[in-house]
Amino acid sequence: MKVLIVEDEQPARKRLRRMLEAYAEPTTVVGEISSIEEGIHWLQQHIQPDIILLDIQLTDGLSHRIFEEVAVSCPVVFITAFDHHLTQAFQYHCLDYLLKPVKEEQLYRALAKSKRVEAHYAQSLNAFLMEYAAPKPKYRERLLLRKGLDLIPLKLTEVAYFYTEYKVVFAVSHSGIKHLSGYTLTQLETSLDPALFFRVNRKYLLGKEAVSSVRPLPKGRLEVQLLLDVDEEIGVNQPKAQAFKDWLAG
Repeated sequence: MKVLIVEDEQPARKRLRRMLEAYAEPTTVVGEISSIEEGIHWLQQHIQPDIILLDIQLTDGLSHRIFEEVAVSCPVVFITAFDHHLTQAFQYHCLDYLLKPVKEEQLYRALAKSKRVEAHYAQSLNAFLMEYAAPKPKYRERLLLRKGLDLIPLKLTEVAYFYTEYKVVFAVSHSGIKHLSGYTLTQLETSLDPALFFRVNRKYLLGKEAVSSVRPLPKGRLEVQLLLDVDEEIGVNQPKAQAFKDWLAG
């Protein structure tokens, strides 16, 4: 078993190493780290160990900051001198926690536990990190649109919908004012928040706040009515109909 020790107190590190050397199963200490920055650097440069013994309070802060920088896929045993850190430890799906001074039987129990749950732990921690630590997509909040000879910034909250005509894409505001967009509908579809805008067909990209009603049509199609007057039917074909209704209700 390969173990990484993250502990800022040298006597505590020596004590952990001595207990690991006496453990019944072969155990190798692959690194001894004393700070958050060292821990981040080590994990970025090395294959992850089988288990990490991690002191919660290090000299440069709380060690859970490591998880904000590195996707850790191995079990972690948190070590702390204070009970009030335990809630934070379990927020990171820790395998176990040990109170200082660490006792031999407690450490060995945690090592044995890691063998039993290692596969399940890696899966659950990765899911946690993907949900809470992964960077969120950043969508446009405004566009630079043409009005006559001028370019004007327009917040997307002011846009009711986009449509294309003769290969030119227009943005229409909630007040009915049209602007040349300078973008294709595909570019807009991929750069705008999908919770706010939906590409209903090849011609229209609608904002959620612009829709007044939806009318079912034969063969699973939908007709969309907007708050603004439009000179033609805005249709949604059957393959997109359910996704559109889910989007509108969300």
